[in-house]
Amino acid sequence: MKKFLAIISLALVIATLACLLSSCGAGKLKGKWKNEETGLTYEFKSGGKGKMSMSFYGSTYEEAFTYKVKGNKLEMKATDDDGETNTETVTFKVSGKTLTMTAEGKTIEFKKVK
Repeated sequence: MKKFLAIISLALVIATLACLLSSCGAGKLKGKWKNEETGLTYEFKSGGKGKMSMSFYGSTYEEAFTYKVKGNKLEMKATDDDGETNTETVTFKVSGKTLTMTAEGKTIEFKKVK
């Protein structure tokens, strides 16, 4: 019986650590990030929801998305006006107030706004 309880306790500790470690990246992402060069802004909110916006020629384009973090991978899903769901997966890194995203060999940096 003691061995069984020890195994259950160990399994609970491992499961708790896995949950904590997998959400660490998501916690660092929360907030608003802007690329000064392009004006592209991502806002990551609680519950895996976010908003992307970009201003050009006096107009602002905004799109809501959902996101998931798995290690250093960030998966974002958005549904366009035609009902088609688009998924983008990027590698990301947060270092202080800088968010770096890399996809298809291209890297872009964002600075934390709030």
